Amino acid sequence: MIILLVFQMNSLTMDTSIFALPPENENIDLEYKNIKTFLTNLEILQYLEKKCPSITINYMNKIPETLSKINNDSSRIKKRIYRLKDNDKELEYSSIALLEYWKNIYIKLCYDIENNRKGKIGIHENIPDRNNDPDEGIYREIIYNKNIYPEKYGNNLLKTFEKYLGFIAELNYKYFSENDNYIVISDNLQKYKIEIKMCFSNNKISNVNIIGMQNVINLFDNNEIINLDKIKKLFISNANIIYGYDVSININKELSNKNNNYLSKIYNYLSTTDLIVNIIREKNMNINNEEEWTRLINSHGCLCSPDNEKYIKCPLKTRHFKNEQGIKEYFSLHLKPITYSKKYDHKNLTRRIYFKWVKDKFLIGWIGEHPKSCSNEPESECVKINCQYRPKGH
Repeated sequence: MIILLVFQMNSLTMDTSIFALPPENENIDLEYKNIKTFLTNLEILQYLEKKCPSITINYMNKIPETLSKINNDSSRIKKRIYRLKDNDKELEYSSIALLEYWKNIYIKLCYDIENNRKGKIGIHENIPDRNNDPDEGIYREIIYNKNIYPEKYGNNLLKTFEKYLGFIAELNYKYFSENDNYIVISDNLQKYKIEIKMCFSNNKISNVNIIGMQNVINLFDNNEIINLDKIKKLFISNANIIYGYDVSININKELSNKNNNYLSKIYNYLSTTDLIVNIIREKNMNINNEEEWTRLINSHGCLCSPDNEKYIKCPLKTRHFKNEQGIKEYFSLHLKPITYSKKYDHKNLTRRIYFKWVKDKFLIGWIGEHPKSCSNEPESECVKINCQYRPKGH
């Protein structure tokens, strides 16, 4: 029997303040406090990424550029840590290992090599028209309790925070995702639901959840468990979800995986999808194009994007899956519960869930490995030498 935690997906947008480290302070007690806060934030973030399959971590755009050079220099931070040790201020965890973790995050935020894009990671890179920060012109007129953001982080960080605050408020208003979205700032702020008055839609009122980094784990601590039989029940067609033939054939292979985190992630994505159907019906929403579907689903914490239209006519039919009648259809929209970078050679562990909206239900066409791609790289997976969609030179 496999025991899993039960959560629906929650979306956490990490504010730049989480990585903000003040300049070195001559007062050793204040220096200790600053360094410890910085490293504790990293420790919690690492825990969330590894141990919390119900959480989608999102990063704002241009975090490295917004931070001071102090945060970019690991060797300088190490010297500050050694100074603490020399003054009998010993940190409780592996500070050097956490700095290596921060170095990897920093590289990822500077440039996402695999996806050939900069900075923004999480739902903000998937939602259409979000290649940059949310539009400052739209969100600069929002009205909210400004005391929620500590003065010590300065006006520069506050401006970015306000853009995302307005953007998430808009998502929550349009897609009824208030319960799923949080902005996480540094320190130990308890969960706080902040009311946002927005100019984008005739001064509508929306709410956004704010929480301090040190309280995130307590917020999502849940002891409810399920067993493998309950997981299997989720893969049975019901009032909200229909499963195609390809899913039925492949699902036993997926369930044989012994990784609890892996199965939990897929389970949470599907249970959130089930929740979304209920919201669509209850609110009588009319979602009729891929862009709106992408916004809706990402707003509820499930990474989602459409495929390139070239796959419609792809001779390998890699995005064509059987529906509930066993007839092949083209699928474009897909959920991305598990992603591994190509450079780590774990692409076979990546999982995708392809779906479409059919007769007021989600039709799931595929749950499994990432389908073969028409790649722009020399090692293109396409085996059709004369395929018109194959990149030139292959």
